[in-house]
Amino acid sequence: MHNLSDLKGSSKRIVLPTLNSYTFVNIKDSIRCHAGANYTNIYLANNQNLLIFRALKEFEELLANYNFFKVPNSHLFNIAYIRSYNKGKGGYVTLLDNSEIEVSTRKKADFLQLLTKL
Repeated sequence: MHNLSDLKGSSKRIVLPTLNSYTFVNIKDSIRCHAGANYTNIYLANNQNLLIFRALKEFEELLANYNFFKVPNSHLFNIAYIRSYNKGKGGYVTLLDNSEIEVSTRKKADFLQLLTKL
């Protein structure tokens, strides 16, 4: 898995090793990542879902400078795709693809601080 944003003339893209190929993805088109045991599902804006046999932590490090937010329940999401935030104990985020992701009580303050910077 590589970040191609450092290559001269390249847009901000990553190379994702899927089972049968290497898929080149624009970071801005990535909506969210959801972790399983030893894999991560990547959900893209074109309704494509990629299964990558890498831990979510690798994506968290790779996307750290691209406005992605990690919540403890195995999700990492692109804040550009937030439709709404519903308050509650921790609350939850609804993304433009209609997925709902819970924000834990422990991460709520960090998340709200991030929202004030938008």
